[in-house]
Amino acid sequence: MGLRGWDILVLNAGTTADPAPISETKLADWWRVYETNVKGAVLCIQTFLPVRNRSSSASTSIIGINAGMVQVPAGVGPASGASAYTSSKIAQLKVMEFLAAENPEVFVASVHPGVVLTPLARSLVEQYGDAKSGKKEGEGVPLDDVKLPAHFILWMTSPEARFLRGRFVWANWDVEQLKARAKEIEESPQMLTSNVLGWPYQPKE
Repeated sequence: MGLRGWDILVLNAGTTADPAPISETKLADWWRVYETNVKGAVLCIQTFLPVRNRSSSASTSIIGINAGMVQVPAGVGPASGASAYTSSKIAQLKVMEFLAAENPEVFVASVHPGVVLTPLARSLVEQYGDAKSGKKEGEGVPLDDVKLPAHFILWMTSPEARFLRGRFVWANWDVEQLKARAKEIEESPQMLTSNVLGWPYQPKE
């Protein structure tokens, strides 16, 4: 029996550049981050969609691994000098929202995997966190178990999480609390999406 197609795509590839102000950064290094974090994601999506499982019982899911950094104000803490990484992750977030809107039969969402001490996270800790305070690696930084994002992403691909379609969530959020707000999330188009805070033209409740 041959394969019917792929059910799940997790967009996990990501990279960053050496921190520097935009006026001083090396353009090739800065743009390389977009090539991986944005173009790389689009290439994977374009490859995956034609070979996805189209059977009537299929539940195709595309999960984009994003970053909590997109919610950190520019120039603050680890976001300082990280314009390439942060802006590329915001761009990827918007790509996923478009993908969800264009493919209503596919479950699409973005997930921040939590604070796991990967090589990328370790480099950020060394640059902005414990290295400056003199603490040992990871000390004082609230870390998540490496199993958490795996378990959370598996749950995200289940029918129970369908209310999060097109949204951006963190793996270390409480699942039961999310489920309790499912109706509110589904009825709020801008909730858990990329948007401009304080936008003055929102409809009155």
